[in-house]
Amino acid sequence: MTEHINKFITVEGIVNRIGDILPKVSTGKFVCNRCGNEMWVEQPKAKRFLTSPIVCNSCDRRDFRFVPEESLFIDIQRMEIQESLEILKGGEQARKVEIWTEEDMTDRVTAGDKVIVNGILRLLPPPKQKGTGSVYFRFLDANYIEPVEKEFEELDISEEDMKEILKLSKDPKIYDKLIDSIAPSIYGYREVKEAIVLQLFGGRHGKELPDGTHVRPDIHLLMIGDPGVAKSRILQYVDEIAPKSVYVSGKSTTAGGLTAIAERDEFAEGAWTLKAGALVIAGGGIACIDEFDKMEKADQSSMHEAMEQQTISVAKAGIIAKFRANTSILAASNPKFSRFDLYKPIGEQFDIPPTLLSVDKNEPIILKENGIIKCQKIGKIIDKYYCLNSDRPEQSPVYVDNIEVLAFDPETYKIEWKPVKYLYRHKINDILFSIRLDSGRSVNVTRGHSIYVFEDGEIKPKPSDQIKANDYVVIPKGLPSNTFNINSEINLPKEILKVPKKDRIGIFLHDVPMEVFDGLKDAKSWWIKDRKLPLEYVDNLTEDEIKKCTLKCKGGVNTGVPTTIPINSDLMRLLGYCVAEGSLCITNSSSHLMSLAFNAKEKNLVCDVKNISKRLFNHNAKITNDKNSTKVNIANKIIYLLFDKILNLKRGAKNKEIPWLVFNVKSELQKEFIKAYHDGDYCVTVSKKLSSDLLYLLLQNDVIASVHKEYPKKVTFPDGHSTISGPYYSLVDADKKVKTFKGVKWYQRIPLEPIKASIKELSQSNYKGNYRGKKRSTKAISGEKWWSKKIMNSNLALRVERLETLQKTMTVEDFTKICSGKSQISRTEREGFRCYLNRLLKKGLVERKKINRSYYYYTSEKGKKAVQTIKTVEQLLDSDLGFVKVREIKKVNSSSECVYDISVPGCENFIAGFGGVICHNSRFDLIFPIRDILDTEQDKKIADHILKMHKGQVELDEIKPKIEVELFKRYIAYARINIYPVLSDDSADKIKEYYTTLRASSAGGRIAATARQLEALVRLSEASAKTRMSGVVTISDVERAIELTNFVLREIATDETGAIDQDRIIAEYPKTARDRIHSIENIVRELCQEREDRLAPLEEILEKAAESKIDKGGVEKVLLELKIKGILFEPKNDKWKWVG
Repeated sequence: MTEHINKFITVEGIVNRIGDILPKVSTGKFVCNRCGNEMWVEQPKAKRFLTSPIVCNSCDRRDFRFVPEESLFIDIQRMEIQESLEILKGGEQARKVEIWTEEDMTDRVTAGDKVIVNGILRLLPPPKQKGTGSVYFRFLDANYIEPVEKEFEELDISEEDMKEILKLSKDPKIYDKLIDSIAPSIYGYREVKEAIVLQLFGGRHGKELPDGTHVRPDIHLLMIGDPGVAKSRILQYVDEIAPKSVYVSGKSTTAGGLTAIAERDEFAEGAWTLKAGALVIAGGGIACIDEFDKMEKADQSSMHEAMEQQTISVAKAGIIAKFRANTSILAASNPKFSRFDLYKPIGEQFDIPPTLLSVDKNEPIILKENGIIKCQKIGKIIDKYYCLNSDRPEQSPVYVDNIEVLAFDPETYKIEWKPVKYLYRHKINDILFSIRLDSGRSVNVTRGHSIYVFEDGEIKPKPSDQIKANDYVVIPKGLPSNTFNINSEINLPKEILKVPKKDRIGIFLHDVPMEVFDGLKDAKSWWIKDRKLPLEYVDNLTEDEIKKCTLKCKGGVNTGVPTTIPINSDLMRLLGYCVAEGSLCITNSSSHLMSLAFNAKEKNLVCDVKNISKRLFNHNAKITNDKNSTKVNIANKIIYLLFDKILNLKRGAKNKEIPWLVFNVKSELQKEFIKAYHDGDYCVTVSKKLSSDLLYLLLQNDVIASVHKEYPKKVTFPDGHSTISGPYYSLVDADKKVKTFKGVKWYQRIPLEPIKASIKELSQSNYKGNYRGKKRSTKAISGEKWWSKKIMNSNLALRVERLETLQKTMTVEDFTKICSGKSQISRTEREGFRCYLNRLLKKGLVERKKINRSYYYYTSEKGKKAVQTIKTVEQLLDSDLGFVKVREIKKVNSSSECVYDISVPGCENFIAGFGGVICHNSRFDLIFPIRDILDTEQDKKIADHILKMHKGQVELDEIKPKIEVELFKRYIAYARINIYPVLSDDSADKIKEYYTTLRASSAGGRIAATARQLEALVRLSEASAKTRMSGVVTISDVERAIELTNFVLREIATDETGAIDQDRIIAEYPKTARDRIHSIENIVRELCQEREDRLAPLEEILEKAAESKIDKGGVEKVLLELKIKGILFEPKNDKWKWVG
């Protein structure tokens, strides 16, 4: 590039990393220290350091000081771009160039963007500290920069290539030729190669929903199988033939290397820079990930957003950014136990995090529907959408674009509103697990559904049937502030018009301005005389005219109700009193009555309600006194409709809940409601829903509260008769919570128990108690100051920093130089650090290996785990998460025949359950098992195929690709750029028929298909059409996708009975395993009840299990699992007992 120095050039590539926007001196002000003369010097661009004046033009001295406060600065941003991967050949390394942008050109692009840059290529002298070097650095002084929307660089497609591409597309055997060109040196695996062909072409790009959501066109494949069956060879071959690809190995790959990382280096003058990972750089292509099972679970989880949303979000070191990552993933993995077992679920053989979420119908969930926050039962909201989409099959998912739920970001641990994509409802005939926490919170979920816990120093999902008492469950310690999508007042006429007509008969607009009647041709004379109009005429009035009117009901009181009701503290207090002590009824005389009953001593509350009624509604409430109580009666149909139909105040003590309006107002108004509710009922209620709503409302005000449930008990009265009281719920320390609005501090603190092991390993002194030696009773981190003072002191912080340094393998000498900051070190210093490393080696925090004659040290897995724990704690100190112990887990029956799911792309978690618990919800389109089967005939064919590669040219020609590699690349690139196939009506009907038939086969708790399979079918069908350059997806394309899907389902999703069960792929336990566990539990329980010693002998368990067709191995496996989980124990040899 030397021929381009100081010339105006154009470059195109991908932004590999990008720095922060920093101020750079454009014109510096200097003051002579001798005479005080001021001089201004324009700074050249191609210099690292300030250029000061040569001599003072007043006194000829050279002593100057720089005055930054009065100098002129410009914004500058530095970035690095590299060549696009698709234009590289063989093992070429991508060339890179640094770009400098200024002023309005800054902040235009982000890492991963493809850009065109115009500018002058300049030279930058080497740093002064390195002496007068002869090698200069180059950078492009940008004059113009623009992101470009290209999937591929323009490959060199000549006219001859174009003719060849079009000729190939018309070949009736093109599909077979494409398959035969995938790894022809590897025998067999036709279905795998077929799927890879479709992955290379991908689905239709550019699909966008009305709400702006992009539909993923990329296809993800996972190959899981025995060692030595050429999985890695297939990946390497795909890496060669794909127009754009990266190949990485899971063992050496981290989340940052795949997605994006923030790092500090000299590139941005010591500031933080964002560096794009493999999934960003390979945008539009394929990422081939070998040894996927060797990746850490956290690194696998970091890919979820990229796989589903095609974006990567980064929130590190104060940098918040989102990258595009439209990359297909082809991954290969070995089973946990070396060999693939056809009869075991994928979850038992490969560590894919569980993804299926199902909760009970009556579990509350906080959500936004059309921008309005609500707290509703999950079954109620999902059933409503199934009714609106009654034409779809019963168990098909419902797509929604108007609902958001609260979820936490696994990267930042912050709780945010996230859009919901699908709602699910499916039948179940299995038991549920009820998990109850110390705070009174609870949630009922299906077996195997995961709840987030804090365990072993990390936040992770844990299946419900593995959760134990005293586990720390993650809950929100606060919810995001409201966005206030409601008006500041209620327009009563317009809201009452939404009420059924039969309920609003007799309501008129009164005191209508006379000028309104001038524009009404059909106004009756008696309307004009009485200055009134039927409610239906309200749309003919302006907002100001409506406010001048009042509302009256025929036969009601003479005073009118204002047409606009302000949403203020008066309304919130009245709502609080009504929820606590109010009731709605229509009397025998058809009077619409809202009545509030108070204790006779609560005169201040009675007075407050009466005054609010007058201020808000211009209505005089009536007071009736009894011996022990005082009632405030508001008899007005209009006010009744406001509270009954508009604010949805519930009837009956057990049905009470907090009105939707309260969740959508400012914090100050919410507190007015809470105080009034407490004054009226002291936060005691028989309504479980109301108690849960109160916990959510307090969370909106950053208050973690707890609830106590009082169970039914016998009550005897003075006259001798008795009754059984119902259960009720009370807010613990209600007076204190309402007075101070401060939550339970204990739940906001980070428990020490899950991190004790890591602190002990990192501690230099002998570890005692909960932290270094003192205050053994301390069980939680009370805050950042406590953490810094008591645990993360300078010594521990230094050790963590050095363990991070040792993430790169290095010698003692290299380590000493880095730690001391010296380029020259003494023998004493080196030996001191050698002893330090040996101490870490003894504790197992580092490992070493000998290369030639030197020892190289590096952080061990144990050390990495300890460091990561510290990092997690530091993130949690500034997070939105709290922690509560599990009090009890028990099995319960479902409240309905269905359970309910919600899909939250990118996070796969949401807040639900009584009071709020964080629940967890495979992103691969197809999962292929590759097995090494003992078959003599097959072995001979494989041997012949391999030996051909070692014979003459004639044999080699037999395994030559049917389509030459470079032409294959161009064919794929052309199809991806130019072909956008659309589903025909027939093909859409075919997909619908197959999917609904598959869903209909779901029975007995098995799920045969989910919406993920439906979307995968569409992508595979579109890709099939692209292989022949067709703009229309035909039935043959759909049939091809169905054949592939059926092959995968037969291989990995079919249980022992021959039925398809998706739980074998995406859940901890498939249906057959859940039934087996349930049967063994019942057998042990029955035997314990029958025998005097309350012990179940193994022999009798085996006999009864055999009747249910469960073999000895299956029984012993289930008994061991239940023992590990603390459900059963073995007090005597071969004698089992139920815990508790």
